[in-house]
Amino acid sequence: MLNIKKIPRYFRAVRNIKKTGANENIKSILSMAARDILLMEKFDARLRTAEFYKYKVKFCTLESFYHLFNEIFSKQEYYFEAENNPPHIIDCGSNIGMSVLYFKMLFPSSEILAFEPDPAAFAALEHNVIANNLASVTLNRKAVSDREGEINFYYDDDNPGSLAMSTVYSRMPKKQQIVEAVCLSNYINHDVDFMKLDVEGAEDSVITDLHRNNKLTFIRKMIIEYHHHVDAKQDSMSRILSMLEDSGFGYEIETSAGVPFKGRRFQDVLIYAYRK
Repeated sequence: MLNIKKIPRYFRAVRNIKKTGANENIKSILSMAARDILLMEKFDARLRTAEFYKYKVKFCTLESFYHLFNEIFSKQEYYFEAENNPPHIIDCGSNIGMSVLYFKMLFPSSEILAFEPDPAAFAALEHNVIANNLASVTLNRKAVSDREGEINFYYDDDNPGSLAMSTVYSRMPKKQQIVEAVCLSNYINHDVDFMKLDVEGAEDSVITDLHRNNKLTFIRKMIIEYHHHVDAKQDSMSRILSMLEDSGFGYEIETSAGVPFKGRRFQDVLIYAYRK
């Protein structure tokens, strides 16, 4: 059934889609996906399922599903052009797998290594990979960090699959569970065409591990979601930028500061890094 109230939102999504360098076929697919979700509302909030493009998706909450669809499919924050076919992609912080679905839409034959430590989100991720017959996707129910072994993971019982779950307490000061942590450097032994890193405050640890073990040199392009002022008293983004520069990367940064400036405000910062 057509949702007239969401027509403006649909046209905003289509404008965002048309801005990218994607080919016309991909733009058409994305526009149809936006139509299915925003106009036709092909989802069931009770069953936590949705259908768009050729995908059948299981989600944790409708709110987080909308957010992921908007960021990944409408705004295309993870769009990239691959030099190799098939590209090798690493997805850290996969949540329910919307990013995996997006990468498979762009590059059906891509090889994807995905990490997600939360049990609820991982269950949806695994379901979505299997239900949509996605080949060459390796799933790991693990957190990426700068050390191996058990680690505290903070989550919200009232918001399953929350997009703010983290191994950093100040990012999600709620309930605690123990998950397995791994060093991402142990998984990188050949060229990586694209890496997505969205680990809610642990990105400094992951990049430090990769830099210390000289594994950043294997990566061609990446997008890092840097969570600035998780601790409002700390300003440390320069550490990540310094490691990127030291490893031969150029980068672009996107964020919204808010006006007027207040200081110590939390920001999601997107760092698009590319090998020079």
